[in-house]
Formats: sequence, structure tokens, C-alpha cells
Amino acid sequence: MALLIEYRASEPRYRRGNRRSRFSSPSRILHVTLAALCLVTHCWIMTDSRAQAEEPSGEYILKSLVLYNFAKFVEWPPLSIPDAQTPLDICILGEQSVKAATPTIGHKSIQRHPIAVRKVTASEPLAGCHILFVEGSNVKTLRAIQQSLGNGPTLTVCDLNNCAEQGFMIGLRMETGKVRLAANLQAIQRSKLKVSSQLIKLATPVESSQ
Repeated sequence: MALLIEYRASEPRYRRGNRRSRFSSPSRILHVTLAALCLVTHCWIMTDSRAQAEEPSGEYILKSLVLYNFAKFVEWPPLSIPDAQTPLDICILGEQSVKAATPTIGHKSIQRHPIAVRKVTASEPLAGCHILFVEGSNVKTLRAIQQSLGNGPTLTVCDLNNCAEQGFMIGLRMETGKVRLAANLQAIQRSKLKVSSQLIKLATPVESSQ
């Protein structure tokens, strides 16, 4: 299923308990973010390499916003988020993504849960992460990460080719000039997460190749 992206200039407010707008508003915001990510990815290819080394690119900034918006479509079990003050931990494996996410989404919140951006490594315990994003340069760590997490309530996201087929729940990839999502429904179903069908509809379903 192809992901068609429509740009909307305004950002509607998201309110919990509003049945009419509960998923439609985050869905529109996610469309906008993915569209911007598509544009900035092409622009970033043409930028100077020295600028890339000095500061995170617009691509990584927008990917951090994608992660933030993903959280609006996911419900974690009560033990993972026991009260309203519990931070929502977005764990990131990748230098550029950490640099971008900390100032971009580190001050935000989801349903009163403050966002906590954590820099992690593949060798440390990751079970406390609510969302885990693996940057493209860490392809060799995928299997170790999956073994560490098992079927726990961590939404796993990556921007590596075919990483969703390798067991991650959501994959971001570029195809024919568009940002597309791949969703491993088997991995999602094995976890203790409730992922909105509105997010699943935006993605191409894939199966594990392992």
C-alpha cells in the first residue's frame, strides 16, 4: 500500500477522549511530518559535508518528530506507564539522531507524560524504553537488540533497509522520492502494545524474513 502524503499548514490540537479527533489529528500531523522529511532528505544530500558534521541535519530533526507523533498512536500497558508523571522514554541508538531529538522533542509531552530522550547502546538493557529508534549506521546491532527486548512493550523503529522484515515493528524508508512506512504486524502483535489501526493504515505490511 503506497503512502500518499498531503501537506496541511495548520496543526490541529490533540485531545484525549475526543472520539472524533483522537486519531485524525495525529494522523494529519504525521502526514505533514513525513512529507517534510521527504523534502528535506533530498535537500540534505546537496548540503556541504562540513555542515553535516557540525550540527544534526533537518532529516534527523524531522525523524525525531516522526517518533514523537508515533507515540500518539500507541498505548502501553499500565505497568510501563503507571501514572501521569511517568516519563515516556524515547531511546535512540545513533549520534546524529540523539543530537537532533534532544532539543527538538525533549521538552514535549504526550498526554501529560514528559518525553525523555535517552542515548543508548546495543549492549545495555533496553527493556525500559517505550520507543527505540535505531539509526541507519547500526545495522549490525539489530539481532542483539531484538534478543534484549524479546516481546516486551517497546515500539521498535528504524531507518535501515528491510529492518522491519528483520523483526523491527516500524521501518522508515525512501522509495521513488517518497517517505514510506513498513509495519511488521507479527512483531507488533507479539508485543504488549496496542497500536492504532490509523498508524497501521499508513504503512505497508511486511512479514519477518527470519
